[in-house]
Amino acid sequence: MGAWIGDVGGLVEVRCASDVAMSRPDQWVTTEALDGTVAAQLLPRRRRSWQVGIGTARPEQLGTLAMVPARTGAGLWFYDELALVSNMLTPEASLTEPGQFSAGSVQGPEAGVFDGADGHRPLSRVVHTSPTAAVIAPVGVTHPVLGVVTCAVPQDRPVTVSVYLTPWEGRAGVLRVEELDMRGTVIATWGSQTAGATALQRVHRTIRTGMTTVALRVSVREALAWASPAVTMTDTLMPWAEGRGARQVVIHRPSDQVQRAATSLWDRRSTADYMVQEVG
Repeated sequence: MGAWIGDVGGLVEVRCASDVAMSRPDQWVTTEALDGTVAAQLLPRRRRSWQVGIGTARPEQLGTLAMVPARTGAGLWFYDELALVSNMLTPEASLTEPGQFSAGSVQGPEAGVFDGADGHRPLSRVVHTSPTAAVIAPVGVTHPVLGVVTCAVPQDRPVTVSVYLTPWEGRAGVLRVEELDMRGTVIATWGSQTAGATALQRVHRTIRTGMTTVALRVSVREALAWASPAVTMTDTLMPWAEGRGARQVVIHRPSDQVQRAATSLWDRRSTADYMVQEVG
């Protein structure tokens, strides 16, 4: 499985990397006074970058990667290999940071009453909601056609969506997954619900995206609280992890080093390196 890069409706899989190194600048800035005391300031979340190496590939495999930035420019979505099997949401969305969602108030996960029914204490913040629907979609992230969505997805692939829910008393908390096409039209709707327990419990739904699906919209209904959302490109539920997806990146044109050059299809090979940089 290789990384996926592209815009909504135009995600393409690139050659599986032999190594991927993600870096994120430190959010803390410290200053030392003359008396030796140190003051620390926490900056907003810093933008990430990925250095990707491909051990060997044919020219046509590298050609796909070279065409992506030329076709779409800035504003590409990016999921590295680990994001696909851990969490395709952005770090901010997966940790339910303030301002990321369209409804609900945020409370820290330290409240013991919100330990999950499976013994899991959510690593993200717990979001309290009203009895009305609360859409799990970052505020202000829009597409000219689609509007607000959770994440872009490729067609005809298994995807598992999950979240921890605490239902309102006497109700069943519902996880709802909608598939959207390029016009923003809902072409399929899927759901899964809690068993009625009061503690946070993990609810998930596995689907196979349709041939015209370009994005998923996820919502939570009848929930007192929810936490730790995740989306993976797998056909099974994976342990929760911080999101690794990126909604807006640029790709610095890859460099390559020829390994073999002959007329045989299997004798045209080279290594490649490229860098993905988060922007916005």
